[in-house]
Amino acid sequence: MSAVRAAGEPWVARDRIALLALLALATLGRAAFFTGYFGSDEVTYTGAALDIVRGEWSAANYIGSLRYGVNLPMALAMWALGPGVWSAGLWGFLCSVGEVALVFVAARLLWDTRTAFWAALVLALLPLHVTLAGRLIADAPLGFVLTASIVLFLAGERSGKVRHYVAAGLAAGLVFWIKEVVLVLYAGFFVFYALWFRRLGRRWLWMSAAATGMVLANCVLMWAVNGDPLHIFNVARASMASFSVSSNFDTGAGYYFRYLLVDVRHTWLLGGLAAGGLGLALWRARRARRWDAGTKFAVLWAVALVAIFSFAVVGLNPLKLVSKQTNYMAIFLAPLALLAGYALAAVGTRVRTLLLLAYIPGALVLGALEQQATAVFTANSKAFRAFVEAHPHARVYGTTNNYRAVQFFGMLEGRPRA
Repeated sequence: MSAVRAAGEPWVARDRIALLALLALATLGRAAFFTGYFGSDEVTYTGAALDIVRGEWSAANYIGSLRYGVNLPMALAMWALGPGVWSAGLWGFLCSVGEVALVFVAARLLWDTRTAFWAALVLALLPLHVTLAGRLIADAPLGFVLTASIVLFLAGERSGKVRHYVAAGLAAGLVFWIKEVVLVLYAGFFVFYALWFRRLGRRWLWMSAAATGMVLANCVLMWAVNGDPLHIFNVARASMASFSVSSNFDTGAGYYFRYLLVDVRHTWLLGGLAAGGLGLALWRARRARRWDAGTKFAVLWAVALVAIFSFAVVGLNPLKLVSKQTNYMAIFLAPLALLAGYALAAVGTRVRTLLLLAYIPGALVLGALEQQATAVFTANSKAFRAFVEAHPHARVYGTTNNYRAVQFFGMLEGRPRA
């Protein structure tokens, strides 16, 4: 059984205009609420990218420095445009806007243009998605390539064309280049898909081969840079071992459900709308005594990813579930937006208008507050850095965040990392 209908409606001018309008909205919102420096992993990613720009491929033993799916595009942007916060953030920014387009395409494959518009609008304005577009970290690129992989797989299931499966595999391989451990967990989606759709396709081997090729290409790069093709695996294993004995990570099974349905400052009404879409899909399937194939795929996509990244066991002694942070929700924001769009398209015009009157202003306010939260959090560190610059011979003591600010902006100005 195919996940989608065998033939879709051809694109018309209205579809292209709607998509372009949504991309313009997404771009303007992300530019207006661009956050930039925060003081966490962007110091590592930007430093590794600047090393590459200078032709220095260090044999790093910290996992962030080896995530070339982030570092290489950042390096390319800074090589072309010059070092700076905006050039360092360009890759994540483009990925965030691009994922809005992917959601539009996916919803159109699964349902129709109207649903595609509402789903993409939800993601375009979503506070967390907007904020991650301005962070110089891996989450926006990870969300984009993971969503691209599933959308391309969906296109392959619809068309049966090998090129779609190959492209899906290449995108899945890029997941490994960005966050290697996510690929292992993400593969569980296809296990759930095969079980629920009772389908195993021979062309899936093309996807598997392409993904494997991307992993091997990463190993070749590790060999060239570090002299060890398995270096990324060794560093990742050490990182996981450190996590297994650490108490600094939240691993609670209900973590994401809390941020989707209770503490909604990052996701606003997304969780409620997606839950409504899920409930509607279940009700329609029960009433018709069969699933619409497109809706079934969307439900599987959302439920499987939320379940995998909420309940996956990564340590047995002691028992530990996968670590969680709000920015990790980038992995499954796209399918939740699809269910939200499905709900918005199904309700009447009056109800939809009321929901949008709540969602759009609330999302904009929360996006602005996210930006201000980052500005407040980094204000002291930036002031500390300005003081150090003005007093180069003074001995100054500060927090780790203060040190990171000095290090980060110093790198952008051409000074070596301390």
